[in-house]
Amino acid sequence: MLARTILKAAGGRGAFRSAAVAAPTQLRATFKSGPRINEPEIPVVHYEDGRRVEENIEVPVGQSGPVVPPGADEVRIAQPFNADLSHYLTPTLAKFTLAGKVAVVTGGGRGLGLNMAQALAEAGCRGIAIMDMKQDLGEKSARELSEQTRVDARFYCVNVRDGQGMNQIVQDVSDHYGALDILVNAAGIADSNMKAETYDHKKFRDLIDINVTGSFLVAQAVGNQMIKAQTGGSIINIASMSGSIVNYPQEQSCYNASKAAVVQLTRSLAAEWAKYGIRVNAISPGYMDTALNRVPALDAQKKIWVAATPQKRLGAVDDLNVQMYSAQAGQVFLAPATVGGQERLFVIDSGSSDPWIVHEEYTCLDYFTGLVQDDSLCYFGLPFEIDLSDTFNLLPDQNFNISYADGEYLNGDMATETFTMGGIIVPQQTFGLVDHAAWFGDGYSSGLIGFAYRTLTSAYAGNDPKQDQPGRTLMYNPLFVNMNLNQGVPPVFSIAIDRDWDAGGVMALGGIPDIPHSPVFVSTPIIPVGVNLSSGAAVYEFYTIVIDGFAVSADQEAIFNPYNTDNPRKNPLLRNQTEAIVDSGTSLLYIDDDVAEEIATLFSPPAIWGLRPRPSKIFYVNGLDMKVQVSETDCISGIQPNFGGLTILGNVWMKNVISVFDIGAEQMRFAARQYYNLTGEVVRAST
Repeated sequence: MLARTILKAAGGRGAFRSAAVAAPTQLRATFKSGPRINEPEIPVVHYEDGRRVEENIEVPVGQSGPVVPPGADEVRIAQPFNADLSHYLTPTLAKFTLAGKVAVVTGGGRGLGLNMAQALAEAGCRGIAIMDMKQDLGEKSARELSEQTRVDARFYCVNVRDGQGMNQIVQDVSDHYGALDILVNAAGIADSNMKAETYDHKKFRDLIDINVTGSFLVAQAVGNQMIKAQTGGSIINIASMSGSIVNYPQEQSCYNASKAAVVQLTRSLAAEWAKYGIRVNAISPGYMDTALNRVPALDAQKKIWVAATPQKRLGAVDDLNVQMYSAQAGQVFLAPATVGGQERLFVIDSGSSDPWIVHEEYTCLDYFTGLVQDDSLCYFGLPFEIDLSDTFNLLPDQNFNISYADGEYLNGDMATETFTMGGIIVPQQTFGLVDHAAWFGDGYSSGLIGFAYRTLTSAYAGNDPKQDQPGRTLMYNPLFVNMNLNQGVPPVFSIAIDRDWDAGGVMALGGIPDIPHSPVFVSTPIIPVGVNLSSGAAVYEFYTIVIDGFAVSADQEAIFNPYNTDNPRKNPLLRNQTEAIVDSGTSLLYIDDDVAEEIATLFSPPAIWGLRPRPSKIFYVNGLDMKVQVSETDCISGIQPNFGGLTILGNVWMKNVISVFDIGAEQMRFAARQYYNLTGEVVRAST
């Protein structure tokens, strides 16, 4: 999901990146689109004890799979990603594609790994490196995946326990594809029904080496490439429910221990690598219908598994494809404005300050690598056309340079133009004219209008963005500041976002929209969190507030206790005195890790989440908003851990309240929403 809060810290990921990035070395192109041939050559790379061996092997078409009987993972045909059709997706669904990304999948020869490789290809990945010890399986999987989806797929034969070999093979993958975006760590073995008292020592070491050491070595090798490229990324480890529970009466203590180690490894890497923009997550499947379980010796055991499962079936390999949404996701809130007589749609962002619009001759850069790519992959709406305006004025010796917390970044010129929004006309508004964009848009918006304080604006002296220094910005008045100072608009605006994306919601400039809401408003001070570099005085930047804490319950009638007393009839708060940013440019609700984990356990029935700003007032997140629908069959949680970072009250929370940004009083005000169905618009509030 998107987190379009502007980056301010010096050295932050993605900050002040040069638009020009050298292209990676291409070793060779493999699996190019074209008609199928009878005996294609498969490039296979072996690493044995650090020694690299490369050869081309002919694989007959139509060769049957090595697993008998074949499972769904072996007979499924992957579908190619259609970039043209992706432009017709809704703004929400468009965010869940993986267009242009590169993925590494270990254990990709069959089972869960193969199915995830297929899902990655269908979601738009341009390159997939399949790693497996079983050469026949890996070759067949890579060949068929490439033929079916036209993705540049390569097979690498490697033992995940060989650290030196893994480092070399990951370097080889990076040299071929460029920056790596995704790792699915699916290689592993399973041992069950083996008594601990007689378990073979060598077998135990092999189990730990593959499931734990292998997971670490692969994550380390890929993580180092992500850190080196400064592009961030997503690592997904395949653990097991056996890492959290004991599968009694099965005797598999050694396997359980190995998967518990993977879970803890994931948590630790997530905390350590968050500063690099690398997200590390784990999936813990239950009993799955994979080749490892398709053996006669387990027939009796599988009957017990099925009997204990509510749906009376084993898990299917494609049940886990929702893991793709750990790799990419997002939602935005758009509103119309007219710039130089040209009406365009803009992202409304209370987590940044600059108004900007894309130039008609912009260069689209890859979101992760910085390489030039087709303009369509930035998913902008209509660009701004200078020739159609007679009020445009370019500001000399200034440049626009902004980076957002989700890794997107933009460069361009500074200019002035007439802006009209909600019927309010602002002549000579300063804005950024973007000519280089690493952006993953929605297909509709042409730019963004920030509503945060002027201390976050992103204009710099000079014409070379590479010379810009953090904290050396040329401050100017954002759009709403000029509406207040020069057009008589009261210093307050409010946002009521609708959960129906077709409706959008209502934004009121200068007041509060006339929509159904609770008669009770609660106010809380906006906290100055920035520091003036010259005077050292505290300054306002974001709309930061202090919330009393979080409370979670699956009971619709639950009573929350903000004072943490021992009253057994009330639910205590999980976290006290947390600073949070109210940000319409962030899709999800990012909260403390332990709170997010608690909520995740209560999704059936839908959980209730309570937020208590001062003075005491409870705001509920509707169960509808706690689940973000990404397809006809899949949802993700709208509440995510912040991994020790900022707590951000994004759109998932804002859909349940009217958010009033009272700049004049330096306060945020909130009122609970009633059931609603709005028509999206921006209005000037009557005063």
